[in-house]
Amino acid sequence: MHLQKFKKLFSVLVLAAMLWGGPLKAEVPRVVADIAPIHSLVSMVMDGVGEPQLLVPQNVSPHHYSMRPSEAKALQEADMVVYVGHDMSPWLEPLFATLAASAEIMDLSKVDDVVLLSYREGPIFDEHEDHGHKEEGHDHGEEHDDEAHGHKEEDHDHDEKEHDHGEEHEEKKDSHDHDDKTHGHKDDDHEEESQDDHAHHDHDGTDPHMWLDPLNAKLWIDAIASELGQSILKMSTVTLQMRNPQSRKSHRNASH
Repeated sequence: MHLQKFKKLFSVLVLAAMLWGGPLKAEVPRVVADIAPIHSLVSMVMDGVGEPQLLVPQNVSPHHYSMRPSEAKALQEADMVVYVGHDMSPWLEPLFATLAASAEIMDLSKVDDVVLLSYREGPIFDEHEDHGHKEEGHDHGEEHDDEAHGHKEEDHDHDEKEHDHGEEHEEKKDSHDHDDKTHGHKDDDHEEESQDDHAHHDHDGTDPHMWLDPLNAKLWIDAIASELGQSILKMSTVTLQMRNPQSRKSHRNASH
């Protein structure tokens, strides 16, 4: 119901642009969306009117991506760029000034009332935490197995004390066991440090996967429909003024 409401709003704005342009056909802006989830939302709004272009292909990380020439060209020709925000694709924003200087840039993370989530509130972080605990449990299990194996070897050493080289053999085994245990502690310390570093590196700040919240999807559909409608009206007005000098003159007189 919510989507139908805003698709209707977008259609009304397109119709208004067509009426404003008189006999001229309303131009549909060329829209570029950064990632697949955002492309889907824009496609819903533009259904029956136009098709946005996807910038970053699916199954490719948007965090570190090098555009192909065709994608750079799409940015250059875009009338409007819709992206989820700096945190998702930090490499993209610096390109706007050169490749998309004439395009309208829509940062969805700055839409009014958008819900910003920290990593600990998001499903991705929770899933990662569970995975971490499972790995820790697996490591503890290996520790217990190693200790049990060590006890068995010690019992075996006691049984072989009657041999001529039993004591020497036992001392070497004890030394080897101590080395293994020490090595085990080092591995545990290294693993804990790596997990801490990974947590601080990846989970500071705001979760950029904001489209996972249904409220944001609804807000964005509203905002995208409004921006696209305004863009169509603006483009139609400019086209009409370029085609009709008298209209351009009347517009200037009205503004004075």
